[in-house]
Amino acid sequence: MIGKFWRFLSTSTSRINFIYGGASSGKSHSMGQFFVRKFFEEELDKQFLVVRKTLPALRITAYKLIIDLIGQYGLPKRLNKSEMLLAFNGNEMRFKSLDDPEKIKSYNVNYIWAEELTEFTLKDFRRLLMILRAPNDKQNQLFATFNPIDAFHWINTKFMSMGEKKNINSLHSTYHDNTFNTQDYIDELESLKDED
Repeated sequence: MIGKFWRFLSTSTSRINFIYGGASSGKSHSMGQFFVRKFFEEELDKQFLVVRKTLPALRITAYKLIIDLIGQYGLPKRLNKSEMLLAFNGNEMRFKSLDDPEKIKSYNVNYIWAEELTEFTLKDFRRLLMILRAPNDKQNQLFATFNPIDAFHWINTKFMSMGEKKNINSLHSTYHDNTFNTQDYIDELESLKDED
């Protein structure tokens, strides 16, 4: 995991945590690594939820990333593929889409990763905050990853601009923060700026 992300994710005590940045900044990969580690290290009976707006997008991004990381690290797991449910040591990690918000009704969790938050509506986000209430001896937390937004997006006007007043923390990343980007790839990204 990239140091900048690890420092932020492992030290934040805020209820809401925004990780935003452009393409190839490492935010999703680092978030996946952090969630896997937290899932395997947390004490018994913690509920994890990974969400994206649509199920097809979820399957090829965050779900695939977490399953691949668990395999790469050789970690033990019980995976119910049809339910998209991981279990380990009493902890459960579910993968859900919010194309139908009823899918998470009456479900309480400790930790949420909302991938590509800009796909969600404000109502979706508030619904996620409402289910972030499972018993925990620590702070229940929501982590949201997304690309940069304009100043008038609900993420900014309703949450990020409030900062610490609303128990919110944020981290901005760029492709320079991703130590796995090759120089050729960085050159390609920078050449795209000239086309704008």
